[in-house]
Amino acid sequence: MGRYTKRPTAGQRAGVDVRKINKERMRGRIKVKSPQMYSISERKRRLGDLEQEISRERDPQKREPLYKKYANLAASCPPEVFTPDEIKGIERYSSLSDKDVLRSFEKNYFQGSRPDFLPLHHLVKLLSKPVAPNSDDRFLYLLGSISAAPDETYLRNMKGLEYFLLTFAGRMPTGHYLDLEADKRRVQIQSHNENGFQDRDVIVNQLRSQLHVARINQSDHYTLRRIKDGNHKVSVPLHIIAEQRRYVDDGSPQIIMVSYATTRDPKLIL
Repeated sequence: MGRYTKRPTAGQRAGVDVRKINKERMRGRIKVKSPQMYSISERKRRLGDLEQEISRERDPQKREPLYKKYANLAASCPPEVFTPDEIKGIERYSSLSDKDVLRSFEKNYFQGSRPDFLPLHHLVKLLSKPVAPNSDDRFLYLLGSISAAPDETYLRNMKGLEYFLLTFAGRMPTGHYLDLEADKRRVQIQSHNENGFQDRDVIVNQLRSQLHVARINQSDHYTLRRIKDGNHKVSVPLHIIAEQRRYVDDGSPQIIMVSYATTRDPKLIL
């Protein structure tokens, strides 16, 4: 064997060595990822692996550090690796001006390639992530949409608030509470294992009774403060907002109500 050669391993041609491999790379016979492309693919792989690990873990105490690892990694990723609107239910505010997006809400507003499973205290890390440097755009967590008359905005947003409270109460361990102030009125929602929230469901009627007792009435904007997601404090206030959006579909004007959660005050919205 020559000075620069070594015994071939399985799958290699005889005589392959470092110099020959480099020569084949230079001639384009061996495809090699650039360091940047490798970093992108590796981070995407790590996010996917964490999603799978979380889906398999049934112990709430063991899931919490996995949630934290996933949220911190996702929040730190550059746009070419991950953007929050990859998660089902998260959209950019600017997309609410896109008639194709608004039309899609009629059928399914839970779009995105990644599952929506993060508890509230971790999800806000992604909602707070800038869309782009020096951009006034932001990420929103959709709470419902419906074609309706303009005078139903308050009702739409009340249902959005209900959906928000029940969704994130359902992501907490058994025996914990989602504790917060909505427009300076305190409410506590106990954790539960319900799925799908219809007007006829017992859990929905129980929540509405709680909101009524707390004197939280219909509004097109709620400000949520002092939020505790079980044992975890939510780092920022949240706003639950409903908007009317108009678009033209096949020459016919349409009105759609969209309710969403955002970490930014509505006065700063585009």
